[in-house]
Amino acid sequence: MTEVPTNGASAWAALEAITKREKASLEEEGIDDEDAIKLQAEGYKTEALLRVATREGLEKAGLKAAKVDYVMRIIATSAAQPGAAPPAAASTQVGRATTGLYQSQE
Repeated sequence: MTEVPTNGASAWAALEAITKREKASLEEEGIDDEDAIKLQAEGYKTEALLRVATREGLEKAGLKAAKVDYVMRIIATSAAQPGAAPPAAASTQVGRATTGLYQSQE
């Protein structure tokens, strides 16, 4: 049985890293300790894991619909910020870089 965390410190840190906002600011928007605990219990403990969260995953974590929408908006907004590469970008770039290696040298 999975142990339920007593606080959502790791999830809060991930939310703060993604949004570049402090916990108090996120709490004003409606995210609370219970939400952070739910995120952490479901494995969303790092910025990288939270960035790839899906609607289904957030719902499974137990977030209410409005909070799922809010977290999804946070993720989308952070992905659109300069310097933030989408999760699949690295593998796409690797594929492009290696494509030429398999072509014949005529």
